[in-house]
Amino acid sequence: MLPFRHDPLLLSRIKPVPGSDQLASLPLNETSILVISAKNCSEEPLLLQSKSIEVDDGVERPCTLEHGGMDILHPAHLVPGEEFKKVFTVIPKVESSCLHLESVSLRWRRNSEMEDLSTSAATQEWVLTKHQLPDVKAELPPLVLNLEFPPYAVLGDPLMYSVKIRNQTRLLQEVKFSLGDAQGFVLSGSHRDTVFVLPKSEHELSYKLVPFASGPHQLP
Repeated sequence: MLPFRHDPLLLSRIKPVPGSDQLASLPLNETSILVISAKNCSEEPLLLQSKSIEVDDGVERPCTLEHGGMDILHPAHLVPGEEFKKVFTVIPKVESSCLHLESVSLRWRRNSEMEDLSTSAATQEWVLTKHQLPDVKAELPPLVLNLEFPPYAVLGDPLMYSVKIRNQTRLLQEVKFSLGDAQGFVLSGSHRDTVFVLPKSEHELSYKLVPFASGPHQLP
């Protein structure tokens, strides 16, 4: 089974320092989703030709930034107040309290119906605007949780629900957990317990579930 959920545990998110302006935290060597929005704040319709993160190929970067989908095949028409969103993936490669990300580049222009976009004159009128992405904090998550569950369930047929806890530190980790009930399932297994995860190893919790109601349901 593929992971249904993949959750790195970041201590800075669980125990933030009171009164401090902390940077957003990203897990080291894990994939995070970055959504960049471009909003037309003018009173004129605009054309957005591209939205990209441009980097130098010859420079070693502390993180990997890639777009998560297809490039814009045709210029996007943005009416006043409309937003255009693009998804990128970020994978930090080094642990840092202030990781410098790249700049996002936007190529845009006013949307004039009187001009032909195929002409070279119109092509030269694209405006390039760059915005610096905010710095982030990259930290090693001591624990990583993987929840494995089949993509669907058959009413009345038992199935396995697996929770894998990976210890990425060199210390023995004590994990106290509790599992809540779900309205659409009958659950067998420990609801509350304490387990010890050895350094650089993984501990698996397995549960048997039996669905007794059809439709979408929240997992335990």
